Amino acid sequence: HYIYLNSQLDAMSLYAKFGFVAEGEQFEEAGIQHFKMVKKV
Repeated sequence: HYIYLNSQLDAMSLYAKFGFVAEGEQFEEAGIQHFKMVKKV
């Protein structure tokens, strides 16, 4: 099982502390740059 989220660039280091890893290409959502992040649970 996996947990997925769309992280704003500024928040990626916070999610990384909890084991999330960036996946795929950077994308824009609501005018803000994001990366998909995933964590195996």
